[in-house]
Amino acid sequence: MLISEARAHTTRTPEEVWELWATPSRWPEWDPDVASVSFSAPFSPGAKGMLKPTHGPRLRWKLESVTVGQSFVTSSRLPGATVLFIHELLPDRGRHEVVHRIEMTGWATPILSKLLGPRVAPNLVTAVRNIAGITEEA
Repeated sequence: MLISEARAHTTRTPEEVWELWATPSRWPEWDPDVASVSFSAPFSPGAKGMLKPTHGPRLRWKLESVTVGQSFVTSSRLPGATVLFIHELLPDRGRHEVVHRIEMTGWATPILSKLLGPRVAPNLVTAVRNIAGITEEA
């Protein structure tokens, strides 16, 4: 089930976006829901880390897929649900579009999506705008 999605066009190069994404210690710079991240492995599928949200308990996360310069997907398990955080950089008419999407599966999805969805949606928009380098309203 889709929980939230945000998109923004960017003038940053794919390399600049990738540098922000592929360095987990920098995630708090662009994502207002992230207080800190610990990560000791190469940024590749199967790698794991710990994330401390700005509100809430620490979460273990795992890199599910990585396409260098284009996308990565992380997963976190909650009681009764798995949350996927999908990050994509898509070419769009000579520019690029940053896309962040949160999807959830599991029996607790209907309950958790109602609790988490309204809280994460505005911050997801902020995170995408930060990655895209948008500093003012378009």
